[in-house]
Amino acid sequence: MSELTKRYAEGLFVLVSKEEYLDYKEEAKLLQSLINDNPDYISTLDSAFLSKKEKEDLIDKTLKDFHPYFRYFVQIICKNHRVTELNDILQDFISLINERLGIKEGLVYSVSPLSEEEKQRIERSVSKSEGEKVELVNLVDISLLGGVKVLIGDKVYDGSLKNKLNNLKSQLLGGR
Repeated sequence: MSELTKRYAEGLFVLVSKEEYLDYKEEAKLLQSLINDNPDYISTLDSAFLSKKEKEDLIDKTLKDFHPYFRYFVQIICKNHRVTELNDILQDFISLINERLGIKEGLVYSVSPLSEEEKQRIERSVSKSEGEKVELVNLVDISLLGGVKVLIGDKVYDGSLKNKLNNLKSQLLGGR
């Protein structure tokens, strides 16, 4: 978290009641998906060629089913020329909710993108090992050769083919 993105995330977080955490978290994830699937969305909102009113209308149109606070929050970010930081702000906001709900965050590296079902299966397995709920973000790392590697805080669960080959190499070289 940068200080800037954290400050904005905290600004929205204080407006959200405990009962609304999961709703706002889902909306933040939906907006992240919109941004990731449509890179032109951010550049359009950042454009000097659109008036403030046109930008507000675009936000209202694309986020019409979102909570009013959430729409207004995105409008403020746009007005303050921080829209290029929006994805990071949303991630910091999600992290604040997860922290409050006692959910650990981590990364799962794989050679190719995991399906949602595969990711959830890994989350359940790691949650069981950790003794608390874990949410993972999938990142692609082709150097793993196969399998997955999970990072949660300072813990590493490495089931990658690369790690298994390295272990086998160490065993073979150590047995000389």
